[in-house]
Amino acid sequence: EDMLLTSAPHVILKLFALSLMLASAGKILRSHVKGNRALIVTNDRLAPLYLDKYEAMVKEGGEIQVDTVILPDGEEEKTMDVMMKIIDKALELGLDRKVTFVALGGGVIGDMVGFAAAIYQRGVNFIQIPTTVMAMVDSSVGGKTGV
Repeated sequence: EDMLLTSAPHVILKLFALSLMLASAGKILRSHVKGNRALIVTNDRLAPLYLDKYEAMVKEGGEIQVDTVILPDGEEEKTMDVMMKIIDKALELGLDRKVTFVALGGGVIGDMVGFAAAIYQRGVNFIQIPTTVMAMVDSSVGGKTGV
């Protein structure tokens, strides 16, 4: 009992700090969207878990219009045909060079969205939100994207 009572303030403090970080995450994310349009790309495994949360974070304040693309999951899906779904969606929406492509996923998503951002209209803004440790390492080093 004593241990529970003495650790409760620490737990409450940690939960409070976490809620503050999550509240500021949307502001930080929005500050890196250069125009007023964002295209969030994720896969069918992560979309049910995270897409609504990140879409809401970017949309908060109503200044940024968000569209999404959900790709199939898996290394075998890292193909030009699948990557072209990103380009096709951007063209269908009439997105200009001020759009920001947001990669929400692991290495496959990061590589394909990074490549799509590099070739769409000679290059558009790109934000990577890695969801695996390997993708976090790849994102921190940067530079390598491709299909």
